[in-house]
Amino acid sequence: MRRIVTATALAGALAVVALAPMAPAQATTGVGYQFVVGVHLTDTGITLNGRTSVPRGGAVEFLVTNSSKQPRWFLLGGRRTPLLQPNKRSIFFLGFDRRGTYHYRSAGPQARSFSGTFKVT
Repeated sequence: MRRIVTATALAGALAVVALAPMAPAQATTGVGYQFVVGVHLTDTGITLNGRTSVPRGGAVEFLVTNSSKQPRWFLLGGRRTPLLQPNKRSIFFLGFDRRGTYHYRSAGPQARSFSGTFKVT
């Protein structure tokens, strides 16, 4: 009989704990978003397909394609692709926690350098 009372009391205590309201998590930023931006490196410049700006807290997947005739790399936010041969691709991700303007650049060993800006609002 004692064992039944103990099991019932334990089940009741667990039910009270499970139904008690939980404290909300203390977040420092809003909900993050995932964005995809296509980057085309050409002999005449850099073309961004998709967004040219994202909200703070956004995560961006950069799909970089070298459409030029010479090997090139792409640099943004301290991340750099490997040297991409013509018609090759690379993917990298960046999370943007701070608002501002981020400069990007493309160049190669014997290729002309191009640059632009990406904004975080």
